[in-house]
Amino acid sequence: MRVLVTGGAGFLGSNVVDALDARGDLVVALDDLSTGERGNLAPDIAFRQVDVSDEHALERAVHGEGFDAVVHCAAKTKVVESMEKPDLYRRVIVDGTRNVTRLAERVHAQILVNISTGGAMYGETKSCANEHAKADPDSNYGRFKLEAEGIVADADVPFWGAGALGDRSPCTDRAPPSVTTST
Repeated sequence: MRVLVTGGAGFLGSNVVDALDARGDLVVALDDLSTGERGNLAPDIAFRQVDVSDEHALERAVHGEGFDAVVHCAAKTKVVESMEKPDLYRRVIVDGTRNVTRLAERVHAQILVNISTGGAMYGETKSCANEHAKADPDSNYGRFKLEAEGIVADADVPFWGAGALGDRSPCTDRAPPSVTTST
């Protein structure tokens, strides 16, 4: 398969790229490098530096290319910062997801995988949220991720979402190596 991975140079996206490459898929990684690093990708991985919230730049970056699948990992991820910079977070999360979804529709992708969030969409809960929990975000990050999931759900492309509309299990003890958790 030919797969476009947005946020492909970030922590999660680069691991997705590695896994797809290892199974023999042809991968194009796309990232604005605001938090990701080109060095997270193997040198032979096709790379485009572009901001997903800039629809015209996104189109130019992949003009004339076809993709069987699109894996959307690009996002801003800091809950506290989302409260301080709501316009930035809305632009990247909501507008970026809309642009990536439109791109997936235009290239007739067979599937769009939207990597979302778990806990941030549920706010404070007494126990681990599951597929029956009501989404009730108390941060801009959670609200924007929930709105983005609605965009994906309304898209004219088959999708799988890792978040409120997909695997809704935010409880985990796993974190990126640079993140520490306290008990």
